[in-house]
Amino acid sequence: MKSGITEEELKKQLEKNILIEMITEKEIFNKVNIDPGEVKKTYAREKKSFKGPSGQMSFEEARPAIEEKLMPAAVKKREDEWVEELKKAARIEIISDQSANAARGTK
Repeated sequence: MKSGITEEELKKQLEKNILIEMITEKEIFNKVNIDPGEVKKTYAREKKSFKGPSGQMSFEEARPAIEEKLMPAAVKKREDEWVEELKKAARIEIISDQSANAARGTK
């Protein structure tokens, strides 16, 4: 079955995807911080919902599940922080069609 893309195009697409994954890992997931205080508050608030084979889980037993629960919000927060960092460092220049044509020497 043909997909309509060349081997070279597929290779470039895979390289781009791998690069995006590497950047995301470095800039988002490696820099995510889950507030220990929020983990403790969540345990205190939802303590009865953390049950294991031997009954009520201790804070230390429940911590991984709580951190997993809090992870999406922490990732979103880090993504927002990173976007703001990128915006502050960005130099954006808006060029109208007329300006772009003038720069190229065309009308």
